[in-house]
Amino acid sequence: MLKEKKELVSYLKSKCNSLVFNQKKLNTIITEIETENSVPTGIIMDIIAGRTSMEEDNEFLLFLICNKIDQNKTKEFFTENEINFYQSQQYERDEFEFPFDIQCIQVASDQWIGVADVNFLIELRKAQLINYNANAQRTMQRVVHGNKEIYKIALNAKALKEIKTSLAQGIFIPNTITLNMPETADWTYDAKRNTLTVNQLSAFDISDGYHRYVAMCQLKEANPDFNYPIELRIISFPDDKVKQFIYQEDQKTKMRKIDSASMNMSSPANIVLERLNMDTMFDLKGKVLRNGGQINFGYAGNIIEYLFFKGIKTAPMNEVVAVKDQLKNGINAFVEAYPEWFDKRFGFKETLIMIYGITQNWTPETINNKINKIDQLDKRIFANKAMKKSMANAIEKL
Repeated sequence: MLKEKKELVSYLKSKCNSLVFNQKKLNTIITEIETENSVPTGIIMDIIAGRTSMEEDNEFLLFLICNKIDQNKTKEFFTENEINFYQSQQYERDEFEFPFDIQCIQVASDQWIGVADVNFLIELRKAQLINYNANAQRTMQRVVHGNKEIYKIALNAKALKEIKTSLAQGIFIPNTITLNMPETADWTYDAKRNTLTVNQLSAFDISDGYHRYVAMCQLKEANPDFNYPIELRIISFPDDKVKQFIYQEDQKTKMRKIDSASMNMSSPANIVLERLNMDTMFDLKGKVLRNGGQINFGYAGNIIEYLFFKGIKTAPMNEVVAVKDQLKNGINAFVEAYPEWFDKRFGFKETLIMIYGITQNWTPETINNKINKIDQLDKRIFANKAMKKSMANAIEKL
């Protein structure tokens, strides 16, 4: 392609948003693609209507739609060789040989857990054996045009990008993708061999893990050698039970954002704190903790990220070590000048004043004087325990 796939997807989405409500033109495009390239009408309709993810769909299908919308635009995205090749291609559904086995442990009469990888998911996808069931999935985006309405799959672009980055870097911790077998599926389970044998099914519905699935598809399309292990949950639930399952999954206890961020071990700020907490020359070694301790890990990590690594996902190790040493020397100087802080616990404001003061080269006496005036700070500015510029300004004025 002459441009990245995401640019093609962006263009097609903008065009399809109106095309889907133009029934005459829509029918013409679908019929022509079916006649010329043997693509089933339902597949093209689902792409145009947003019932599948264009990010997941292959270039061939996107080319066909783009070429019918505007052939001149097609030339902006595809090379001449690609255009000639795709125009002459006929759609073929990859055959998936039945029966096939999945190694897994039975959890309940209609639920199993096992392991698989991206290659397995891609095989299912190519054979059109993974489906997005709008009746038993998370809420779709409603689009209204006049007296007509459609529902489209809503992808969180930021979440998708973060998942792809983690997968590409090999730091994504495999978690569970859930596939639901329709009630019409023919299957057997051998408890002795821990094997689920699928004799026949129309398609799995992906019930949980859709963003991860799309991210994996995109990476596989960009790099055919890409593979990654996954946990795989197979269920055989009716739609009502799938909805209950999704609801249950969504009720997981949510951590505060600042606490959740402290668990990200690729964050430069968190690496600084982990290394600082293990430094035998640090006076508060082992006392920077997520729960308890004298310095709260989440508070300190948030402040360090703002002051040293704002907008930076990764940092060279020499920068990490330099920040760690600067904080070690500054905190040591402060607690040695005021020994009562060897045993006292730093709250968010105290932590902020101390770390910010170190970046400003304040003396331990200046830091201590400002900590002693904490009651003068506007509580409204510090209500949300995540650092911002107004907090630094308020501390400066003390």
